[in-house]
This record gives sequence, C-alpha cells and structure tokens, in this order.
Amino acid sequence: GILRPYDEARDWQARHEIRYAFDNGRSGASRVAAEAHQPTSPAPSDPDLLRFVYELDGEVQAYVFAVEAPLEAKEGETCFSISDFAYRRDCPEAAALVLKQLLARVAKFAPARITSRLPFDEALAEALQERGVGFTRLEMHQSVAGNMIQVLNLRAILETIAPELQSRLAASLALNWADTIQFVLPTESCSIRLEPGSVTVVEPESNTLRLEMTQAQFVKALFGIVAFSELPCSGDLDGRSLALMDALFPRTQAGSGPWG
Repeated sequence: GILRPYDEARDWQARHEIRYAFDNGRSGASRVAAEAHQPTSPAPSDPDLLRFVYELDGEVQAYVFAVEAPLEAKEGETCFSISDFAYRRDCPEAAALVLKQLLARVAKFAPARITSRLPFDEALAEALQERGVGFTRLEMHQSVAGNMIQVLNLRAILETIAPELQSRLAASLALNWADTIQFVLPTESCSIRLEPGSVTVVEPESNTLRLEMTQAQFVKALFGIVAFSELPCSGDLDGRSLALMDALFPRTQAGSGPWG
C-alpha cells in the first residue's frame, strides 16, 4: 500500500464513505449524510499538513487529520489533536498505518503528545495494540449535571423507538413475550406493551412491570451506554425480566460524541 498526503480533489468521496461506514450505528457519533457532494474548490494536497491516507490497490482504506493543539500542551511538550479519523473495518492494519505515519511526523517535536476522542471500540483497540501503536485509553464519565441530554417527552421517545425495540425483541429469545412495562421517571411515566411482533405505547395496566429510573439512567439505556442490567434500578428484577430488558436495551458501540 501507499501512505501519502490527503488530496481533497482525489480523496473526498472515499473519505466520506469511510467515515459514514465507521460512524454509522454508533450512539453519540456525529450524523453523517449517506451522500456527499463534490467540493467546488478542493484544497490542494499539502505535505506539510498532518493529513494522511493509506491507499491499497488504488482504494483509500484509512485517513487521519491532526492539528497542533498548543492550548492543551503541558509545560515542556508539544501537543497535537486528531480531529478526524476513520478506517475500513475489513482493513484494520490501515488504522495502525496512518497513526504510525502521524507519530513519525510529530516525533521531531519530542517530547510530544497526541490526543483524540476515538470511539470506545475493542476492535479498534486491538487493531492498534497488535501492530505496536501504544496509547493510554481514558474512559470519560460525566456527572449528572455535565450531560445536557434530557428527556422532554417520554411518550414521544417511546413511540419513536418502538420499531427498534420491536426488531430487538424479534431477534431475541424473548420474541414471544407478552407484558406491559412502565417507565417511571421523576417527572413523568409511560408504558409500552410487548406482544409477539409488536411494541406499542399504552396506558399502564395492572400486571405492569414497573421500572423507577432517574433521567440519567434512562438516557444511558436509551443510547446503549450501558446494558439495562448494569443500572441500579435493575436490582429488583428476576432473571427472566432482566434478560428481557437487556434484549431491549443492550450495551452498544459508542461513538466519540458527548457519551463517547
């Protein structure tokens, strides 16, 4: 393969395709449109910029964009920040190659440090570790007040995610489960009815599985930051109910957004 500077006129479409495939499906990832538009005035390739692509058999497999970040530098060091990075999942060696190229370029500024908010992704971590790219991984945890995501209309949220919950239920061992689940938040509550092949928002019923949750707990389950069984409110559920809730609200891959 070839490691070379990024050329917008040549690489804009491949970059978009790689980024879309890399981010798609991750909670917290920035929204990327499925289609991209050709830039009207593409920037020329500049070997002095910290922008690289890895090309194999004429096809771009990975790219990285980085910039110097003087405001993050500690005394006596030069700091750089990765502003954009993605690779094709079927070519994990490409991830290590573009980052090694970046490390080689900033080595002349030693002592130097490179920071980035990359997805919390075990496949990515292994791709880098196996190919000798050392890093320190810090998982960020925010306080309740540090997250601006709030539940403004619980019923509307449940109506919106009902098709996704239906798909998850159909793919689980609990596909024939029939029950009503009531989500009780501090300021409002709402219920969903599970039946074979459907999930609908309903009024509470006498045989309701009642789940008292904080806003932060509901949002974490909603975005797949944690599996439902990892929440404190899951402690009173029996094994069957807990398995059902984990099927509906599993831990999912997180992107590099506010929960990344």
